[in-house]
Amino acid sequence: MLNHQKIISKLSTIKTAIAPIALAIFAGSIFDQLNFLLGWLLGPMVARIIYTITKGRPQSLPKMFVILGEAIIALATAFRFSPETMSAIGTYILPVMGYNLDYCCLESV
Repeated sequence: MLNHQKIISKLSTIKTAIAPIALAIFAGSIFDQLNFLLGWLLGPMVARIIYTITKGRPQSLPKMFVILGEAIIALATAFRFSPETMSAIGTYILPVMGYNLDYCCLESV
């Protein structure tokens, strides 16, 4: 069972994450209403940049929220792929991976 201090610590972590998350949802909805391309992705990114500039320092979210956000973005992106796109990816995946390996690992040697 969690003791009192651990509960307060977890509530404090959640409380610090609420403002950036609410701002991201609000900005995403505004960008979506203005018909921006990828409004739900770009709106929160712009809001986070503005939030960081006004605060003067970046405020990281708890790791759980970061992983959840990355999973949502990955799933939303993957659902856009058609079967034709997936077959084209299969054709070009090895050359692209080879280029990335060469660029990231072998060029610095």
